[in-house]
Amino acid sequence: MNLPPRMYLKGRSYWYAANGGWINLGRDLSIARTKWAELENTNAPAETMSGVIGRYLREVVPEKAASTQAGNKLESATLTKVFGLMKPADITAADVWNFMQARAKTSKVRANRERSLLQDIMRHAIMWGHCKDNPVREVKPFKETPRTRYVTDAEFDAVKKIAPPLVAALMDLARLTGQRRGDLLSLRRDAITDEGLMISQGKTARSRLVQICIAWTPALREAVNALKELKRPIASTSLVTRRDGSPMTMEGWKTAWQRTMDKAIAEGVITARFHFHDLRAKTITEMKEGGRDARALSGHASDAMIEKVYDRRRVKKATPLE
Repeated sequence: MNLPPRMYLKGRSYWYAANGGWINLGRDLSIARTKWAELENTNAPAETMSGVIGRYLREVVPEKAASTQAGNKLESATLTKVFGLMKPADITAADVWNFMQARAKTSKVRANRERSLLQDIMRHAIMWGHCKDNPVREVKPFKETPRTRYVTDAEFDAVKKIAPPLVAALMDLARLTGQRRGDLLSLRRDAITDEGLMISQGKTARSRLVQICIAWTPALREAVNALKELKRPIASTSLVTRRDGSPMTMEGWKTAWQRTMDKAIAEGVITARFHFHDLRAKTITEMKEGGRDARALSGHASDAMIEKVYDRRRVKKATPLE
C-alpha cells in the first residue's frame, strides 16, 4: 500500500508516527489521509508547501461551505504528499503537469479538483510572500464530460431496501427534494415548519443563502419523520446525526454511503454504482420530463446548468412546428 511518510497500517487501523508517540488515524483511509495531512501541515516549516497548505487550511478553508471544506481537506492530503517538502518558489509548470498526468491514471476529475485547489493555494502563497509566480495557471485542466448516470426506480428501491435506516431516510429526502448533499446534511430540526421543510441553499459560504420552503406531502413527512425517529443517546438540534447524536460530517456521510454502495454491489442488488449526487439529477430529470420548472427546487437561476449537468433524459420530447 502506497502510504505517505509517517503513516502506517497496523492491524485494521492507520497510525501516524509522531515525535511523542503513535496517533490513531482510524480505519477509513480517506479520513486517515485527511488527519495525516492536518498533522503534517501543522508541524511543517512555514516556507514549505506543507506549511503553506497548513496556513491555507486554517485561514482560507473555514470560510468555505461545509461540503467544500471536506473536499479541500481530502485534496490537500494528496497535494501534501506530492508537493509537501518542496518550497512554493521551486514548483514549476512541469511539476504540476507531471502530477496531473500521474493523477489522471486514477481519476481525471480528481486531478482537476486538486489542480484547482493547488492554483488557489499558490495564489495565496504569492500574497504571503513565498513565491512570485503561479505555475498552475500554465497547466490546463482535463476536459470533463458531464455525468449521464441515471438512477432507475428499481435501482433506487433495491439500494434503499438494504441501506441502514439513516441512509435510506436521506435517500428519500434527496429523491423528494432534489437538494444538494451539503444542504441536506446541514438541516436543523427548526427547519421543520408548519408550511413545509425550510432549506437554506448555499453552495458556498460567501454566496447569498437562498431559502426555499418545500411544501409538505405525505412522502416528505414520512422521510423527515424517519430521520427524527432514529434512536440517539442525546438530543440534537441537527436533523441528520451520527449514531452518537453528533451532527453528521461530510466525511462520515461519504463513508456511510460508500459502505452502502459496497454492500449493494456485493449482494448483487445493482450492477453499477451511483453517486448520492445522482439522486439530485434523478429528481431534476423527472421534473423536466414532466414539464415542470426545476429552477426553484434546484436553486439555479437559469436552465443552463440544469441542462448541462442535471437533465439526464436520454430522449427529449419536442413539439413540431404547426
